[in-house]
Amino acid sequence: MGIFITGQVIGVIAMAFNILSYQAKNSKTIITFQLFGTMLFSVNFFLIGAYVGAMLNVLGMLRALAFAFKDKWKLNKTLLTIIFCALFISTYPIVFTVFNKPFTVFNAIIEVLPVISMLLSTFAYGMEAKKFRIFALIFSPLWLVYNVVVLSIGGTICEALCIISAIIALIRYKRKENHV
Repeated sequence: MGIFITGQVIGVIAMAFNILSYQAKNSKTIITFQLFGTMLFSVNFFLIGAYVGAMLNVLGMLRALAFAFKDKWKLNKTLLTIIFCALFISTYPIVFTVFNKPFTVFNAIIEVLPVISMLLSTFAYGMEAKKFRIFALIFSPLWLVYNVVVLSIGGTICEALCIISAIIALIRYKRKENHV
């Protein structure tokens, strides 16, 4: 099995972990499944040559841990946001320098999409659930486009399902508000 196919298989497994996380009964299990999914997506992106995606997912794992345990570890949310935003932004020039991705207009646009998504999702971390879902309708499509372009099958399906899930949740909560 070639590296690209192996990457695709790992991406589908990553997608399964992320989807299963929504069925978990407690936050520890949700975080664990999400971390495994993110870790596997890092490998998926690396193996298919999508290096910004790989780097952002590694940083996304660290961000999830930091925000999940910020109170226990006495971490400042504002400082965490600044640090992770700086790290996410740093992946953009790295892909063109360290990984020698050709700098074309197309590549410049495609590679910045998941970076913007990670920045927006970092700001959304502290929001209440409804606002987070609205933000998800902005940051998930950015990842979706990136996944389609880099041919990540698991990533594409996962983001499409996340968008659908966010829309369903918003509709469900809107109906609930209208009946109150």
